[in-house]
Amino acid sequence: MDTENYIYEKFFQCIENWGEDILKDIYSLSFLIKYSDDDLRKPELNINFNTFQNINDSIKYEADRDEAKWNFLFKNGSDIVSVIIL
Repeated sequence: MDTENYIYEKFFQCIENWGEDILKDIYSLSFLIKYSDDDLRKPELNINFNTFQNINDSIKYEADRDEAKWNFLFKNGSDIVSVIIL
């Protein structure tokens, strides 16, 4: 399997189990490539999302709506998929 299909399959396996409520609440996905142990031979793709509920939770305490919506620091905090790219 080539890398593109491998990543697609891993991502698909994760999101196919999401409920409709979370799917309706997601407004953005983010993709980050980083390297395991700072080793350039070990690229890793991390996929994350943000939801409208997360925005509402963030603005209660520390951010205005636009900042909470688009600033990466206000994302939900956990990678939903972490794929080691071989």
